[in-house]
Amino acid sequence: MPHFDVTVFGQQLQQAVASRDWDALQRLDRALAAQLPQAPRLRPDEVAQLQQFYQALLREIGSALQQSEQDMARCLQQREQSLAYANVSEFAEQP
Repeated sequence: MPHFDVTVFGQQLQQAVASRDWDALQRLDRALAAQLPQAPRLRPDEVAQLQQFYQALLREIGSALQQSEQDMARCLQQREQSLAYANVSEFAEQP
């Protein structure tokens, strides 16, 4: 069995993250989980490199989630402002 190429795998992870292709990330992760038990043991530098790739991946996912949360909050605020009930006080009886 050929040795697992951490560099190629890391590049594939980076491409998937850059394109926000979350399905590709899942496929890559599953492929890694299936391949590692069959491949020869990883060297300590390869393990460290793989950890760095996954740490960067998690940071990027966190950043994307935070951006999505901000976008959703902005959208919700815009929708609230455009709804009729937001302007109900304009139609209230004056004392």
